[in-house]
Amino acid sequence: MTILRRISDTLLIGIILVVLFGVVLGRVVPLTGRQTLVIGGGSMEPSIALGAAVVVDAAGAWAGRLASLVGLEVPIATWRHDTAYLGLAGGIVSPFPIVIDHPSEAYFRPEGRELMLVGLEDANEVGGSPDRPTDEASPTFPERVADRITRRVPVMQEGTFHSAHSGQDGITPDQRAILGPAGPDGFILLCGFSGTGFKTAPAIGLAMSELILDGAARSVDIAPFAPTRFAAGRPLRGEYPYQLLWH
Repeated sequence: MTILRRISDTLLIGIILVVLFGVVLGRVVPLTGRQTLVIGGGSMEPSIALGAAVVVDAAGAWAGRLASLVGLEVPIATWRHDTAYLGLAGGIVSPFPIVIDHPSEAYFRPEGRELMLVGLEDANEVGGSPDRPTDEASPTFPERVADRITRRVPVMQEGTFHSAHSGQDGITPDQRAILGPAGPDGFILLCGFSGTGFKTAPAIGLAMSELILDGAARSVDIAPFAPTRFAAGRPLRGEYPYQLLWH
């Protein structure tokens, strides 16, 4: 069965199977049987019926806040990261390789045919509200980007500055994702990717669909990412660990 079919079946679970959870005015409460819960759109008057057999917390920077609605404390904080877009200098042909430059604490990759996307590993803000605006980067970010990228790619001294903005995700103490059930039956965590979720999304999507539909992930072992690892004092580290990426 293809992953698209698995995802489709997963969506059907939330639509037609026994309802286990409903959301009421900022609270997630367990339900039984085929109960549904009707809630108001910001008021006490019933207007919308919500229910699902499985609730997956994939709320990114808001994941900790959502988990708290079921009384679950998740070690996840808001991680804020700036990104710049530079116009390519003459002589640079896109596409070019994706580069993670640890000595310079920077990374860059093509953004279309005319731009270079650049991010920095240091000076990332951890904490604060995920509701803050993200349309602008920090004031010192463009200058720091220009310094790092021209040292690594000197021809980019002839490049141009296009734009910059901020973004955010949920970050965990070991900067690894949290995957698996936690709290009330049917509540599953899929969060804390700490800026690395895009690249692993296909494998994670398959594993989570198996977890929800079959009771366990079989194609990919997600046991090391269990939510219980922090309380047990077992943060996730690779066989050849390096310093934490974001700081």
